[in-house]
Amino acid sequence: MSAAVPTIGGTAAVGSAVTARVGGWTGGTSFSYQWKADGRPIAGATSAKFTATSSEAGKRLTVTVTGTKPGHATASLPSSATAKLPTTASAKVAGTAVVGAALTASTGAWTKGTSLRYQWQADGTAIPGATGTTLTLAAGHTGKRITVAITGALTGYTTVTTVSAATLRVAAAPAPTISGRATVAQTLTARTGGWAGATTFTYQWYANGSKIAGATGSTYRIPESAYGKKITVSVTGSQAGFPTLTRSSTPTAAVNYPGRFTPPKGATSCPSWAPIKGNADSGIYHMPGGRYYNATKPEDCFRTEADAVRAGYRKSRA
Repeated sequence: MSAAVPTIGGTAAVGSAVTARVGGWTGGTSFSYQWKADGRPIAGATSAKFTATSSEAGKRLTVTVTGTKPGHATASLPSSATAKLPTTASAKVAGTAVVGAALTASTGAWTKGTSLRYQWQADGTAIPGATGTTLTLAAGHTGKRITVAITGALTGYTTVTTVSAATLRVAAAPAPTISGRATVAQTLTARTGGWAGATTFTYQWYANGSKIAGATGSTYRIPESAYGKKITVSVTGSQAGFPTLTRSSTPTAAVNYPGRFTPPKGATSCPSWAPIKGNADSGIYHMPGGRYYNATKPEDCFRTEADAVRAGYRKSRA
């Protein structure tokens, strides 16, 4: 019977599966297996595949293959020994996959004295120069999935590389900005900036850091109750395959009153915070309690007489 020295395929490390490769034996041969650690048989390890446990840490594996075939002599051949089996740990990535954020590689517990090397990857391709324990995500990583490969080496032991699970796709998520004047009765607009891909947005407006009930649109018309407060908006972006992220704007200046307010067409009254009525045709402003005040349909409303005068109006004589 023809027989071949078996070899061991796979990575010889604690927790990794290895396989006995029998080589070229006479056709029709049946095989049995016995795995050994430092020459001692491992109880129950009699299959072609074997996964080492912590009991084999620091030891060298061999496998003896026994071939039998009717009418032929039985042959048993051992493989060469592997390097010592290291204890390894799965690579992991901590952090949020968003441009500007730092990801951190987690190594876990390897055999004492193991030297570790790192290589960050974007969609499986090595990122040049990214060989530290952390990676700060740049605009060029947008839309890609990040992994880290950790290679452990120790003299006399198997060199092992483990690769982390991939992150979600890297998002580009700038902080929103607010356009518009921070004055009562004006409308502010949230500008999201350049997020990655077809992102869906939701909004929440705040006054002095407190959530404004019902203010969940991309615009916000400032009521009188917001006077003196600073307005911010938070934008939450979501897209399949990307992390869901919330970004907040910087605050506006404290909300002030406008000096001049134009009421809706056809209005017969001014708001309580700007009660002085201005009639554009006559160029006259009317004070509350004045003779023609109630009859006047205002084109402009003013908070103070000085505001009306600055706008070119003169005071009613009655």
